[in-house]
Amino acid sequence: MTKIGPDTDFDTLLELDEQSAYKLYVASDYSEIEFFANLINMDTQSYAISYSSTLNVDYETSATVVTKMSELGDTWNSATIDGSFFAVDAAIPIAPGTYKVSLDSGRIYLQATTDLGGGEYDTTDSTYELSSASKTVFEMAINMGTAGNSAMDKNLTYKQYFYDILDNETHDGKVVIQYMEMFVDAEGGTSYVTAESFDNSGINFINTAVVYAEDGVSSVDAGAGDDFVAGGVGGLTIDGGSGFDLYFASPADIEIKKGSI
Repeated sequence: MTKIGPDTDFDTLLELDEQSAYKLYVASDYSEIEFFANLINMDTQSYAISYSSTLNVDYETSATVVTKMSELGDTWNSATIDGSFFAVDAAIPIAPGTYKVSLDSGRIYLQATTDLGGGEYDTTDSTYELSSASKTVFEMAINMGTAGNSAMDKNLTYKQYFYDILDNETHDGKVVIQYMEMFVDAEGGTSYVTAESFDNSGINFINTAVVYAEDGVSSVDAGAGDDFVAGGVGGLTIDGGSGFDLYFASPADIEIKKGSI
């Protein structure tokens, strides 16, 4: 006997609980199978009531149980919430609005969004981890769908900040290096000329050929901010520091390690 439990994915079908299968007791002097059969045949409407249930019509197995939360990233990526949710840090109340949703090691994070118009959204720097209690409420509301009014799932289109990721064209490394120097200069950053004059406090560009040409220099700390590194001269160590780092125009194999190049 396997128990048919509640509808956890809110698709109107009850769910077969495979973990609660019971085998009726049978011994030489007593049989629960016979006792159960007699109750059903007597139809007393007290100890056992018989009725017909059809698989995938009245109930389903775990193989077809799909919660809305499990579809995050596939059918939805955001949620509009009311003011009943709190962040894990000092139980900070999270303002009502639309947030991009992400999961990490069982934790739920909400990132604030802004409507750019034309059906496009962007994220802001405000990110909140839901408290344990709010996480439970959020999951239930999302799984309930239209019945979970405190949080409604949405599938939004977000602004992209990359172009031509799949670029099959051949590019001259010298042109790439020149472009990166111009870009960093336009952003108010620094291109490496000498170790003494190099400012690594912000965005910068490092050409390994320039570093290699300087006597006595075998390593460079790119420091804070976004860093762009180009070239293919070996024998150098470049610490990427903090920020976003990109390596361009390499004619040689390089070993990439976390936090450094």
